[in-house]
Order: sequence, then C-alpha cells, then structure tokens
Amino acid sequence: MILSTGWNTSPSKETIKLYVHQLSYADPLILQRAMLNLLSKCKFLPSFAEIESEYKELDNYINGKEEMMTAQEAYGVVEDAVRLYSYEHGLKHLDGIIKQAAQTIWSAFNPWSGDYNRAACMSQFVRCYEELVKRKNKNDEKASEIKNDGLLLEMKMKKEEERKQIEAGNAQIKMLPNGHLIETVKEERKPVDLNAVLDNADISERGKALLRQAIGR
Repeated sequence: MILSTGWNTSPSKETIKLYVHQLSYADPLILQRAMLNLLSKCKFLPSFAEIESEYKELDNYINGKEEMMTAQEAYGVVEDAVRLYSYEHGLKHLDGIIKQAAQTIWSAFNPWSGDYNRAACMSQFVRCYEELVKRKNKNDEKASEIKNDGLLLEMKMKKEEERKQIEAGNAQIKMLPNGHLIETVKEERKPVDLNAVLDNADISERGKALLRQAIGR
C-alpha cells in the first residue's frame, strides 16, 4: 500500500511480488517504519537496496545488535593484549575477528626481533580487519535472508556438517565426469547385524545353525 500511495505511483504486480519475496524475512512493524522513513528521504519510489538498507539500520537499533569496533579501536585492543599479557601469551586473550587480524602481524610484536614498526603494522591490521568485517556482515546478511527458507537452511546445515567431516579427515577424493576432483564425505556404513540376516534368510534352521557356528555366532 505504501509503495503505491506514498510515491503516487503504480508499481507492476511483478515488482510488488519481487519486493514481497525479497523482504519476506522482515518484521512487518519495522518494515512499515522503514518505509515511512523513506517517504521523507526519497523523491521517487525507492529501490529494493534502499528499502533493505533502511530496514536493517532500524532492525539493528531496535534489536540492540552489537556494532563492530572500528579498526583503530580494535588495534588498540591488540596493543593492550601485548602490553598486559606479553608477546608469548597476548594472542590467547583475543578472539573473533580481532584475533584473526592480529595473527597476520603478531610476529612483529616479538621483542627479540626489535623491528616493530607501528605505522606499518597498524596499516596491515586495518586492511585485514576491515575485510574480515565486510565478510562477516555479508555472511550475516545471507543468514538473515535464508533463515525463513527451509530448503536453503537445510542445505546450509548439510554443507556445514560435510565441512566438519572433511576437516576431521572423514573425506575421500572423487572424480567428476568432467575430470575435476572434489572432496566428498565418506558414506557412513552401518554395521551389519548377521543374526538378523540369518533370521530372515530363506534356509533351513539346520543351515542357519551351521552358519552361526561357522561365524562364531
């Protein structure tokens, strides 16, 4: 309703269906408020990207989603870890994205190397940290998009389980028809219950008894 009355336009049925489908994950109240906000910002009918951006900004504020540190603030945390816990133990007191970015420069804090260049280390850390934040935000967006799509959510969970199995060494190499090699999870084989097999076998009881004796059953 807001799409047509707010901007005095008549979007096609296809456009409305697309907007509804793409925003199916959205909370109706937050989405309505976002659309009203856009009325005062957009002279023309907003694009899906504009609607989604306004919605996510409101959603983050209302649900109190934690904002990421700036790269400079994060670097301060890294330096504090070195100062408080030393080069040998400081990395253990970091976690998440800060730890991932810190690992790329941690050797520079080695007091025995004597070549710590704060400007160079900070520059490298900032680039890495900001890239990791972008990746995390993108993954969070994808998670939000598929959380109400049962098939995609199930596929993601299956792929995550396969990845865990591969990392645990439970993988095998398989060649595709085009010659490409891929890693696949080994099929779990359930143990065979020989007693059940013999019970259901179409042979005489004497034959079953002889077979059980032969296999130690």
